[in-house]
Amino acid sequence: MKYDILLIAGTTESRQVIEEQLKENRKILASVATDLGAEMLQDYDVDIHIGRLDEKGFENLLLENPCGKVIDASHPFAKIVTETVRQAAEALGIPYERYERRKLSYDYDRIIHVADAAEAIAVINSMGDGDPVLLTTGVNTAGLYAKGVRNALSRVYIRVLDNENSLNGCQEAGYPADHVFGEMPPFSVEDNLRLIRQTGAKVLVSKDSGKTGGVDVKVESCRQAGIPMILIDRPREGGEIPRVLLAGANSGCGKTSITCGILKALTDRGLRVQPYKCGPDYIDPMLHSHITGRDCRNLDPFFSTEEDLYSLLAKDSGDADFTVCEGVMGYYDGIGVSSNKSTHTVSMATRTPTILIFNVKGMSHTMIPLMKGMIEYQDNPVKGVILNRCSKGLFQLMKPEIERELGIRVVGYFPYKEGMSIGSRHLGLMTAEEIGNLDQVIGMLGETAEEGIDLDMLLEIGREAKLMKRVAKPKIPDRKRARIAVARDKAFCFYYKENLEILEQLGAELVYFSPVEDEHLPDRIGGIYLGGGYPETYRDRLSSNESMKIDIRAAVEAGKPVIAE
Repeated sequence: MKYDILLIAGTTESRQVIEEQLKENRKILASVATDLGAEMLQDYDVDIHIGRLDEKGFENLLLENPCGKVIDASHPFAKIVTETVRQAAEALGIPYERYERRKLSYDYDRIIHVADAAEAIAVINSMGDGDPVLLTTGVNTAGLYAKGVRNALSRVYIRVLDNENSLNGCQEAGYPADHVFGEMPPFSVEDNLRLIRQTGAKVLVSKDSGKTGGVDVKVESCRQAGIPMILIDRPREGGEIPRVLLAGANSGCGKTSITCGILKALTDRGLRVQPYKCGPDYIDPMLHSHITGRDCRNLDPFFSTEEDLYSLLAKDSGDADFTVCEGVMGYYDGIGVSSNKSTHTVSMATRTPTILIFNVKGMSHTMIPLMKGMIEYQDNPVKGVILNRCSKGLFQLMKPEIERELGIRVVGYFPYKEGMSIGSRHLGLMTAEEIGNLDQVIGMLGETAEEGIDLDMLLEIGREAKLMKRVAKPKIPDRKRARIAVARDKAFCFYYKENLEILEQLGAELVYFSPVEDEHLPDRIGGIYLGGGYPETYRDRLSSNESMKIDIRAAVEAGKPVIAE
């Protein structure tokens, strides 16, 4: 074998990889696209190949220079390069690894997250026709902004690298010379503020290339200038869906409180978190949705095949930064006394790294054999544990013991605190609407998670998840074939979001109403859907709503279909 590593280079990260690999005396061939990339590596003892390559070109490079592994340290937005290299490596059966630039959370409430340049242009056009715009996104998309932004050539300013290719690219896109700034990084807050003031920019556009790309500095510059920032999120590479599943050793072990705390802490960090719940469950998803601002989805192995579970998770996590799924009952508790259709089923079907939660109140070393039995009972993707009802002192004593004995990561602990519990009743927890101090409780849970759980470790475990093949969201047709009245209030609130969307995908127009509060059914309906919930709690108000009962009876007698749980 000619080389140990083929490194796709040209970034700061590629220099870090080289330094790490050279310490291990590994022989490296670095592939860079430009002479500038080669100059960055000239001080290292590596061989360098210069030139842009397509998939066939990378295959030929690998055939001519056999290597043990490909490490891709290209720019986070070099999506085409990443896909091309990965496909070439897979075609030849060579291990491929993507070296990820660390993703940051930015604490600035005027950041507008978008998926790509097209969305950025749409946001700019919604802000007005005359406000100056400062682009710091590089020359590759300069032409898109020149064509797409209204009055672009009089209001868009662009900063690019001070080299001939970048400057010529801006000129070819039509930008006036005094609207183009050729400068070389790194850029300080003062450098950015100078340019914002010089151009009079009312918004700054950047790609989320992380600290290496100076995004944290740009955020601070926008904060000090008092202007919004449009941030283009990193493209998802090869089906990357970072995710974890939080499972319990048993019902009542505290997984809902810990899940809510983690969701709150991650959301407070600025991450867009997609929540899931292993069904059947309706109340926990309400809490998840309340915390994250995103519809919680159910992954129910009783109603769904393993392929369906995989597709459901892949479909709705694509535009999130991180995905968190909460288990149901104990990890292996399924139908009857079997493990079939359990949380374990979901974790295996979706290939999701799982963290087990143990209520360790009253235990010390005994928790280790309990964990060992859970972990070794069946094949599983368990990657860590969390100790609930555990003090900081006991955690500090047990963490090294557990990691030494079991070789598994201890992600954190969650101590008991007064006033931090979510209310419950005979059918489970109280719904989000019924808890008067919900935000206060959720806030305490989030603070406790931030204090006791290593969220960076949790995110790292999630990023280790196996790649998923992306699944496109089904389109909802414009033409409506039926108008369905759906009962939705405190009494009727148990619905799987997926079921409602399936109706819409089939052409239904869903019209929501309250059997408790409203006097009549919506007009012109073709059917009624009465979901589950707590109607017995509101029986007096339901039974006294005579006009609503008359409307529902008339609909039934007229032959209109009704689904009532």
